[in-house]
Amino acid sequence: MQDHRHDRQEANATPKHSQHPANDKLRGEWAGFQADVGEILSEEDHQAAQRKLGAAQLRIAKGLNRITAIGAIVGAVSSLGIIGSLVITKIAADDAHMALVAANRAWISPVSATFGAIPNAPPTEAITVPVPFRNTGHEPATDASIVSSGDSIAIDATYDQIHTKEQAFEDYCFSISVSKG
Repeated sequence: MQDHRHDRQEANATPKHSQHPANDKLRGEWAGFQADVGEILSEEDHQAAQRKLGAAQLRIAKGLNRITAIGAIVGAVSSLGIIGSLVITKIAADDAHMALVAANRAWISPVSATFGAIPNAPPTEAITVPVPFRNTGHEPATDASIVSSGDSIAIDATYDQIHTKEQAFEDYCFSISVSKG
Protein backbone atom coordinates (compact mmCIF):
# COMPACT_ATOMS: atom_id res chain seq x y z
CA MET A 1 0.00 0.00 0.00
CA GLN A 2 2.77 2.28 0.63
CA ASP A 3 3.80 1.96 -3.00
CA HIS A 4 0.48 3.26 -4.08
CA ARG A 5 0.75 6.28 -1.89
CA HIS A 6 4.14 7.07 -3.17
CA ASP A 7 2.89 6.96 -6.78
CA ARG A 8 0.06 9.31 -5.87
CA GLN A 9 2.37 11.74 -4.26
CA GLU A 10 4.55 11.83 -7.33
CA ALA A 11 1.55 12.47 -9.53
CA ASN A 12 0.27 15.31 -7.29
CA ALA A 13 3.69 16.76 -6.69
CA THR A 14 4.54 20.10 -8.24
CA PRO A 15 6.82 19.78 -11.19
CA LYS A 16 10.43 20.59 -10.83
CA HIS A 17 11.95 23.71 -12.27
CA SER A 18 13.33 21.92 -15.31
CA GLN A 19 9.86 20.65 -16.36
CA HIS A 20 8.12 24.12 -16.64
CA PRO A 21 9.50 25.12 -20.06
CA ALA A 22 8.04 21.96 -21.66
CA ASN A 23 4.59 22.69 -20.24
CA ASP A 24 4.78 26.33 -21.39
CA LYS A 25 5.73 25.15 -24.83
CA LEU A 26 2.72 22.80 -24.89
CA ARG A 27 0.44 25.57 -23.68
CA GLY A 28 1.68 27.86 -26.46
CA GLU A 29 1.20 25.19 -29.07
CA TRP A 30 -2.26 24.45 -27.66
CA ALA A 31 -3.21 28.11 -27.84
CA GLY A 32 -1.92 28.31 -31.40
CA PHE A 33 -3.83 25.17 -32.29
CA GLN A 34 -7.02 26.64 -30.80
CA ALA A 35 -6.45 29.88 -32.74
CA ASP A 36 -6.00 27.90 -35.96
CA VAL A 37 -9.13 25.88 -35.27
CA GLY A 38 -11.01 29.14 -34.53
CA GLU A 39 -9.80 30.64 -37.82
CA ILE A 40 -10.84 27.50 -39.70
CA LEU A 41 -14.28 27.57 -38.07
CA SER A 42 -14.71 31.29 -38.68
CA GLU A 43 -13.56 30.82 -42.30
CA GLU A 44 -16.18 28.07 -42.74
CA ASP A 45 -18.82 30.37 -41.21
CA HIS A 46 -17.69 33.15 -43.52
CA GLN A 47 -17.88 30.86 -46.57
CA ALA A 48 -21.35 29.65 -45.50
CA ALA A 49 -22.49 33.27 -45.17
CA GLN A 50 -21.03 34.06 -48.59
CA ARG A 51 -22.90 31.08 -50.10
CA LYS A 52 -26.16 32.27 -48.52
CA LEU A 53 -25.58 35.80 -49.81
CA GLY A 54 -24.76 34.48 -53.30
CA ALA A 55 -27.90 32.34 -53.33
CA ALA A 56 -30.02 35.34 -52.27
CA GLN A 57 -28.45 37.52 -54.96
CA LEU A 58 -29.12 34.82 -57.56
CA ARG A 59 -32.80 34.58 -56.53
CA ILE A 60 -33.16 38.36 -56.75
CA ALA A 61 -31.42 38.44 -60.15
CA LYS A 62 -33.77 35.74 -61.48
CA GLY A 63 -36.78 37.70 -60.21
CA LEU A 64 -35.52 40.88 -61.88
CA ASN A 65 -34.92 38.96 -65.11
CA ARG A 66 -38.53 37.74 -65.01
CA ILE A 67 -39.78 41.30 -64.49
CA THR A 68 -37.61 42.50 -67.38
CA ALA A 69 -38.93 39.72 -69.65
CA ILE A 70 -42.54 40.61 -68.78
CA GLY A 71 -41.79 44.27 -69.51
CA ALA A 72 -40.23 43.35 -72.85
CA ILE A 73 -43.29 41.27 -73.80
CA VAL A 74 -45.65 44.10 -72.85
CA GLY A 75 -43.49 46.52 -74.86
CA ALA A 76 -43.52 44.25 -77.91
CA VAL A 77 -47.31 43.83 -77.75
CA SER A 78 -47.69 47.61 -77.37
CA SER A 79 -45.43 48.16 -80.36
CA LEU A 80 -47.55 45.80 -82.44
CA GLY A 81 -50.65 47.75 -81.38
CA ILE A 82 -49.03 51.03 -82.40
CA ILE A 83 -47.95 49.60 -85.76
CA GLY A 84 -51.47 48.25 -86.34
CA SER A 85 -53.03 51.62 -85.56
CA LEU A 86 -50.56 53.33 -87.92
CA VAL A 87 -51.53 50.96 -90.74
CA ILE A 88 -55.23 51.58 -90.09
CA THR A 89 -54.61 55.34 -89.98
CA LYS A 90 -52.73 55.19 -93.29
CA ILE A 91 -55.58 53.27 -94.95
CA ALA A 92 -58.13 55.77 -93.60
CA ALA A 93 -56.00 58.71 -94.79
CA ASP A 94 -55.72 57.19 -98.29
CA ASP A 95 -59.50 56.65 -98.41
CA ALA A 96 -60.11 60.23 -97.24
CA HIS A 97 -57.73 61.55 -99.90
CA MET A 98 -59.46 59.58 -102.65
CA ALA A 99 -62.86 60.83 -101.44
CA LEU A 100 -61.59 64.42 -101.38
CA VAL A 101 -60.20 64.14 -104.91
CA ALA A 102 -63.44 62.57 -106.17
CA ALA A 103 -65.59 65.20 -104.44
CA ASN A 104 -63.62 68.11 -105.91
CA ARG A 105 -63.09 66.84 -109.45
CA ALA A 106 -65.15 67.74 -112.48
CA TRP A 107 -68.32 65.70 -112.84
CA ILE A 108 -69.83 65.84 -116.29
CA SER A 109 -73.40 64.63 -116.31
CA PRO A 110 -76.34 64.80 -118.72
CA VAL A 111 -78.94 67.37 -117.89
CA SER A 112 -81.78 66.03 -119.99
CA ALA A 113 -82.57 64.00 -123.06
CA THR A 114 -85.54 65.11 -125.12
CA PHE A 115 -87.13 64.52 -128.45
CA GLY A 116 -88.27 67.55 -130.30
CA ALA A 117 -91.12 65.40 -131.61
CA ILE A 118 -91.98 61.74 -131.58
CA PRO A 119 -89.95 60.23 -134.37
CA ASN A 120 -91.87 58.63 -137.18
CA ALA A 121 -88.84 57.03 -138.79
CA PRO A 122 -88.75 53.30 -139.41
CA PRO A 123 -87.06 51.26 -136.63
CA THR A 124 -83.96 50.63 -138.72
CA GLU A 125 -83.01 54.29 -139.07
CA ALA A 126 -81.03 56.28 -136.52
CA ILE A 127 -82.86 58.55 -134.17
CA THR A 128 -81.13 61.71 -133.01
CA VAL A 129 -81.60 62.66 -129.37
CA PRO A 130 -79.90 65.86 -128.18
CA VAL A 131 -78.36 65.42 -124.70
CA PRO A 132 -76.88 68.56 -123.09
CA PHE A 133 -74.13 68.00 -120.48
CA ARG A 134 -73.13 70.15 -117.55
CA ASN A 135 -70.13 70.16 -115.17
CA THR A 136 -71.65 69.60 -111.73
CA GLY A 137 -68.27 69.15 -110.02
CA HIS A 138 -66.04 71.72 -108.30
CA GLU A 139 -63.14 71.90 -110.76
CA PRO A 140 -63.18 72.87 -114.41
CA ALA A 141 -63.52 70.03 -116.88
CA THR A 142 -60.41 70.00 -119.06
CA ASP A 143 -59.44 67.26 -121.48
CA ALA A 144 -62.87 65.65 -121.10
CA SER A 145 -64.24 62.89 -123.24
CA ILE A 146 -67.65 61.32 -123.37
CA VAL A 147 -68.02 57.58 -123.27
CA SER A 148 -71.45 56.33 -124.10
CA SER A 149 -73.22 53.21 -125.04
CA GLY A 150 -76.75 52.42 -125.95
CA ASP A 151 -78.95 50.34 -123.74
CA SER A 152 -82.61 49.87 -123.17
CA ILE A 153 -84.72 49.12 -120.15
CA ALA A 154 -88.18 47.66 -120.29
CA ILE A 155 -90.91 50.03 -119.18
CA ASP A 156 -92.01 47.61 -116.47
CA ALA A 157 -88.44 47.02 -115.09
CA THR A 158 -88.11 46.74 -111.33
CA TYR A 159 -85.98 49.03 -109.22
CA ASP A 160 -83.39 46.26 -108.72
CA GLN A 161 -83.07 45.72 -112.49
CA ILE A 162 -82.59 49.45 -113.09
CA HIS A 163 -80.09 49.70 -110.22
CA THR A 164 -78.09 46.74 -111.56
CA LYS A 165 -77.74 48.40 -114.98
CA GLU A 166 -76.76 51.73 -113.41
CA GLN A 167 -74.20 50.02 -111.18
CA ALA A 168 -72.67 48.17 -114.14
CA PHE A 169 -72.29 51.42 -116.09
CA GLU A 170 -70.87 53.21 -113.04
CA ASP A 171 -68.30 50.45 -112.57
CA TYR A 172 -67.38 50.77 -116.24
CA CYS A 173 -66.96 54.55 -115.93
CA PHE A 174 -64.69 54.25 -112.88
CA SER A 175 -62.57 51.59 -114.58
CA ILE A 176 -61.58 53.98 -117.38
CA SER A 177 -58.11 55.40 -116.74
CA VAL A 178 -57.70 59.13 -116.60
CA SER A 179 -55.46 60.41 -119.40
CA LYS A 180 -53.51 63.56 -118.58
CA GLY A 181 -51.64 65.15 -121.38
